[in-house]
Amino acid sequence: MLARGEVSRDAELLVLRHENAVLRRQIGRVRYQPGDRLWLAALSRLIPRRRWSEVFAVALIVIEHGTRRVHLAGITAHPDGAWTTQAARNVLMDLGQRAASVKFLIRDRAGQGRQAI
Repeated sequence: MLARGEVSRDAELLVLRHENAVLRRQIGRVRYQPGDRLWLAALSRLIPRRRWSEVFAVALIVIEHGTRRVHLAGITAHPDGAWTTQAARNVLMDLGQRAASVKFLIRDRAGQGRQAI
């Protein structure tokens, strides 16, 4: 059991280092390449599922349907209603004049059943 804990800790460290490497080579939004996804998926097998929320952050993503542009609105390990509302406001401000063309909001409540909203 002790060896499993060390392997898990080492895997967490490798995940964080790799995520940092991905972020450093980019400007703007995160663009994982297939090799990045493979590496993170392989390492996730070594980390207990209960620790995933601490290691893999929760990202709020906004997709413009017409243009298929993707905006990273924010990242947090503990999303709640106030955080989500503020992140959405920030995206609308970033959109500027294009915000007037927003017609629909589709909300995926995945994983928020466990959160206190």
